[in-house]
Amino acid sequence: MDESLILEIRSFVKAIVHHIPGRIRLRLSPELFVKAGKIDLSAFQNLDGIKEIQVNPLALSAVITYDPDKLPPRLWEAFIKDEGSAAQVINQLLSGKKKTEVEEDG
Repeated sequence: MDESLILEIRSFVKAIVHHIPGRIRLRLSPELFVKAGKIDLSAFQNLDGIKEIQVNPLALSAVITYDPDKLPPRLWEAFIKDEGSAAQVINQLLSGKKKTEVEEDG
C-alpha cells in the first residue's frame, strides 16, 4: 500500500459521522463506489492498528475498528480534516506496517 492510494481514498471521505476511541464511522462519497472495483480497500486491514473495516454502500458509510493505542483518535480527526496532516498520519500508518512486517520476519 502506498501513500497515493491512501490519499486517493481519503478524497472520498466526506465527514466523520461518529467517533469513539477504537471505532470511527465515516460518510463516503458515492464516487468511491464507482471506483471501488479499481481500489482494493482490503489492503487497509493489513495496516498496523486497523482491526476491521466494514463498508456499507447503501448507507455510503464505512466503520473502521482500530487500536487507539497505535492510532490515537486525534490522528483520525487530523487525517480527515486537514490534507497536510493526512500525510503525517499516512507516514505513521505505513511506518507501523513496516515495523510489523520486520517483527514477523524476525
